[in-house]
Amino acid sequence: SPNTDLAMWNYIAREIVYNHPEAIDWDFVKKHIVFAASPVNMGYGMRRSDEKSIKDGKYTDKEMEIISKEMKKVVSEKEAPALAPYGYKAGDMMVNKPAGLKHWEISFEEYKKFLEPYTLDYVAKISKGDPDESLESFKKKLKTLASYYIEKNRKVVSFWTMGMNQHTRGTWVNTLAYNVHFLLNKQAKPGSGAFSLTGQPSACGTAREVGTFCHRLPADMMVANPKHRAITEKRWKIPAGTLNPVGNQHIMKIHRDIEDGVVKFAWVNVCNPYQDTASASHWIKAARQMDNFIVTSDGYPGISAKVSDLILPSAMIYEKWGAYGNAERRTQHWRQQVLPVGDAMSDTWQWVELSKRFTVKDLWGEQPLRGNKKLPNVISEAKKMGYTEDTTMFDILFANDEARSYEIDPNDPIQKGYDNTNCIGDSRNVVGSDGKVFKGYGFFIDKYLFEEYASFGRGHAHDLADFDTYHRVRGLKWPVVDGKETQWRFNTKYDPYAKKYGKETGHTEFAFYGTLAKALAQGDLTGIKDKNKKALKNKAKIFARPYMDPPEMPDAEYPVWMSTGRVLEHWHSGTMTMRVPELYRAVPEALCYMHPEDAKTYGVSQGGLCWVESRRGKVKARVETRGRNRPSRGLVFVPWFDEKVFINKVCLDATCPQSKQTDFKKCAVKIYKAQQKKEIDMKNEPISERRRFFLTIARATGLAALGGLVWSAYVDEVTASQLTLRPPGALDEDEFLKTCIKCGMCVEACPYDTLMLAKPGDNKPLGTPFFEPRDVPCYMCPDIPCVPVCPTDALDITKVMKNDQLDINSAQMGVAVVDTKNCIAYWGIQCDACYRACPLLDQAIKLEYEKNSRTGKHAFLKPIVDSDVCTGCGLCERACVTEKAAIFVLPREVALGKVGDHYIKGWDKADEKRLENAEAHTTTTELSKEKAIDTLNDMGGLLDDQEQIFNPQTNLSDLFDAPLLWSKCLGMGLYYWKFKFFTYLRSDPYE
Repeated sequence: SPNTDLAMWNYIAREIVYNHPEAIDWDFVKKHIVFAASPVNMGYGMRRSDEKSIKDGKYTDKEMEIISKEMKKVVSEKEAPALAPYGYKAGDMMVNKPAGLKHWEISFEEYKKFLEPYTLDYVAKISKGDPDESLESFKKKLKTLASYYIEKNRKVVSFWTMGMNQHTRGTWVNTLAYNVHFLLNKQAKPGSGAFSLTGQPSACGTAREVGTFCHRLPADMMVANPKHRAITEKRWKIPAGTLNPVGNQHIMKIHRDIEDGVVKFAWVNVCNPYQDTASASHWIKAARQMDNFIVTSDGYPGISAKVSDLILPSAMIYEKWGAYGNAERRTQHWRQQVLPVGDAMSDTWQWVELSKRFTVKDLWGEQPLRGNKKLPNVISEAKKMGYTEDTTMFDILFANDEARSYEIDPNDPIQKGYDNTNCIGDSRNVVGSDGKVFKGYGFFIDKYLFEEYASFGRGHAHDLADFDTYHRVRGLKWPVVDGKETQWRFNTKYDPYAKKYGKETGHTEFAFYGTLAKALAQGDLTGIKDKNKKALKNKAKIFARPYMDPPEMPDAEYPVWMSTGRVLEHWHSGTMTMRVPELYRAVPEALCYMHPEDAKTYGVSQGGLCWVESRRGKVKARVETRGRNRPSRGLVFVPWFDEKVFINKVCLDATCPQSKQTDFKKCAVKIYKAQQKKEIDMKNEPISERRRFFLTIARATGLAALGGLVWSAYVDEVTASQLTLRPPGALDEDEFLKTCIKCGMCVEACPYDTLMLAKPGDNKPLGTPFFEPRDVPCYMCPDIPCVPVCPTDALDITKVMKNDQLDINSAQMGVAVVDTKNCIAYWGIQCDACYRACPLLDQAIKLEYEKNSRTGKHAFLKPIVDSDVCTGCGLCERACVTEKAAIFVLPREVALGKVGDHYIKGWDKADEKRLENAEAHTTTTELSKEKAIDTLNDMGGLLDDQEQIFNPQTNLSDLFDAPLLWSKCLGMGLYYWKFKFFTYLRSDPYE
């Protein structure tokens, strides 16, 4: 159940503290850990009542039902036990107020008191999400999970991704994961630790660590900290007091400020915020206000670009020099591989060029800030540093003496052989906004920018290697000290800074160094009791943080949980991946994944369209009740990559009040049917005998009208192809061709336009229905609308019935066959596109794991088709990523062999039923009494006729008495005539 990950982590901690105290490593805890608490009434990161757009009535009453909880909320029965240690009970009004990162130290006894409510019974009751799972089964899972952590000698790593991070209590739940590891001394060790997999590459390296966010500076420094600003101003050689100390514009605040009219200009780089932000309709509407100006730098026309007033075409990843950092602290660099497309230039170039337009006089005079504050005039200080009023920001920040010392050297092994558009221009001769061809800056600006950034962290436990080193190795984990990366931080065996700082406090095994909040006031769960701060140098914290309900939960009007997220093929907003043919073919649209029972409840069906509607907006999506995502009842999942299914219009823009990350994983919606182009339900419209009669006459008349010569010319074409795939329930091909009247009603009934009627040149029986899975597969509609409409039973409904119910899984349209020579999974490249596309997941197609002997450490994931289960729908063929599908569907009679009656699985009693109606055949062979040697070289009788016919002494008149000759000549003549006839009719007489 959403948000109850908080309760589950606390359950594991309670099991340790209450039922397995012997598992606690008290020596570690006493040396390295303190316990802490924080306010619980901190809200949900939504708009507050005093904000302009709320006052102006830009939010509907429905939206305000949830937003009002930012100010105050009623404690629910579900969360009341967890909040009891804080003095709350069910029905109490909790008044929320911003709390920031405030926290204080508490005793272990207070922490134990906090854990007391998280019994197995309570946690299982509130956490079990699947209504079809028994409570006892869920309890067993919880107990097993706890036992894995508690087991003394078991190493354990806890991985998590967006589910715990995009969360209204994301910071809380992250700390709760660490709690368990800290209690057991299973953190900062090889094989043990809590590890957040924080999104795609660069989420860490080019955002958090570098200081891209508005509130941050390089190397994890903060703009709000005057000491950090002073360090940065000195390094950048700018006057003291220049940097803006506000810096609280996280992404949701920027959107809200634009809507409030506080921000009038926004420049979007390396993200797609108008697609990837919840409550999206508000922000798009605000961006299009006439007095706002939005700029987007991008290589693709995503939603953000479409919303913008100005689009700057940007070089993509390998069209420039660059670097990124990952969750494991790995920094990795790359060189420019190709020239950018068109006139696109890098984001770096765009910002540097902009800096040429601003001078000291333009920017460094007195500037107003929010809250009636001001930035001081620093022009006089700038002059003391050697700048004039006309000195540009380009000269100060990007083209100073230090920057120009990084020379361009074509013989440098790092630079040699690679393009470098920023530094030396390129053959495109792009004309800049100054009207001149850009020939490069003349120095290695990318190297300078990296080395300047890296200098902030060196010597401060955030050491990065030099620029050149990163181009010689495949990434290094910081801190990099004496050329060596650090595998495990805070462990004195592996981390030189832990060893260094640990000596200062006598910590010989671990040192959880750092400076943020390393001195705390004292208190209990309810608040601070002693404001005198106690130092906790080199210590980590175990936090008491309770389960709390999310701000929006299902109710009578919006009864379904909705979650959004990623799919493998389209990890982000689809601006790039939806343009890759193989990925688009595999997943061409965002689907609404739901449980089949929910589909029935809300009157929608597999493959049909539904509305997903919340208090904020609605989108139309196609229903999927099978396949890779199979939610439990009460939950739907809609991925966000598809701008045509703009699900972020539906999502709630609540955030974690501490991390400011939006909670995309949970909101309440209602589901209902959307009108489709083909709103046909032939299953409830039986064809009358009278109608059947007239249909038969009409179709027959139509065929007769084709004319004898034209029709006969195609007689053999229409019976020729053995590779035709028919609709579900089709009779055997011969019977199908005799029975099908080519009326086209099955084609009309198909909601996906899968079925087609064969036309001349298709090499299919003319006028008969078929489908080509590579183009449009059968999407296996549960109501199988194409079958009941067939007036002649050429599509036999009994073939798709099971237990007197329609069952599309019983269809036998064909069977998938894998071309193992060209399937890249059989090469060792990990691909499971066909497996994941299969609607009978892990049944019709299974993955066979096999060690890759070529590499010795990878595995083959070979798709294996179970012909007994495969329906021949072709979804696998459609999804195959190879240029020509390496898995394809053939008619069953072509693809499958036939055992016959001679062989039986003696170990399988069920196989004996196959022979129940088999005919008995007796073969008698008379044994010759002659010996083999008696007939050796005996050709007697075999050539008698030929000798008679071709004897040179034979008279011509005698030939008329040679019946064998005439029978052979007649046969040859007839065959020749037939050959000539078919040659006339068809291009290939043997087809």
